[in-house]
Amino acid sequence: MAVDNYAVKWGKDIKWVKHDKHRMRVKCKADHCKWILFASKIDEGDDSIAIKTIGPTYICGRTFYHKRTTSSFLARKYMDFLRMNKRITVAEFKNKVHAELNVNITKSQVYKTFMKAKILIHGSYKDQYNILWDYCGEQMKANPDSIVYMETTLNKDSEKQRFQRLYICFEALKRGFKSGCRKIIGVDGCHLRGPYPTGLGSAIQKVIPDVEHRQCQESESLVHHYYSQDSYLKAYEPAIVSLSGPNVWVQSDKDPILSPLKLKLPGRPKKVRRREPEEPRPNSNGATKLSKSGLIRMTYQVFDKELTKVPPESCSMPDVPTGDKAQAAIDEQEAHRLRDEEDDIVTRST
Repeated sequence: MAVDNYAVKWGKDIKWVKHDKHRMRVKCKADHCKWILFASKIDEGDDSIAIKTIGPTYICGRTFYHKRTTSSFLARKYMDFLRMNKRITVAEFKNKVHAELNVNITKSQVYKTFMKAKILIHGSYKDQYNILWDYCGEQMKANPDSIVYMETTLNKDSEKQRFQRLYICFEALKRGFKSGCRKIIGVDGCHLRGPYPTGLGSAIQKVIPDVEHRQCQESESLVHHYYSQDSYLKAYEPAIVSLSGPNVWVQSDKDPILSPLKLKLPGRPKKVRRREPEEPRPNSNGATKLSKSGLIRMTYQVFDKELTKVPPESCSMPDVPTGDKAQAAIDEQEAHRLRDEEDDIVTRST
């Protein structure tokens, strides 16, 4: 990473000659340039690397489209910057890279850099599904008496479990619902079907006039005590304990699960447009239109009621694509055009 950063910053086009866990050697790609860099470990028990040889002077010109400025290199270099600036645009990121590294990158490189940096920051989806069992165990440990239920299906190809659904009900929410929320039974207004035709609507109309304190005028009796401040505090008094980082979670003894399959969203299927019977079909090269290059149309000009015609030697027709049907259609259109022009000339002369 350090050698690539040095090469990109100073515009040196290098290649690796030797690279292992003990030493590395890079040189200039040009044959006439003798620049070389050699580095190795200071001690066998230490991971520190020291540069032993560098030089002679680099005589090649600077490159502004460096091959080392890949999306992976940019994602690793600007990972912290992209974590803090999530709303940066493509143009702003290109200007930043050009100002700091003095290299030019394309839009596709920027999009790939954003995608790979997001994976480095948050991790990939597959890796996150692999630690779901660890997450469920950590939730049960941090919030006892909670309900954590995950269901999986067996993948026939790999014989591994694949994620299907996950249900979590925290104990703090259950306790808050029971102590601070009003107990109700929700029903709709549909009629009951069966041997008893009386529906729920008529039953509710019968019960409503008999409700206690329906006509009471006191403000305290009109508002249920579940809408009071004490009930509100009881509902939100229990707290949900947050989790620590994944690096300190206890690893589960269960096998990692696979991520769910990607669903293809429904949409209108692509269809080939129906062509008219006289419309030319695509030729072997797939071309359906004539090229406009070299097309010079025949023109007529009238001066003092005398007709002046452009000599036919100055007229040229474009090259027609191969194909008998296309050629026949073009010849027919040209014959119609010439007949129309001759009729127009006769009309003007008379």
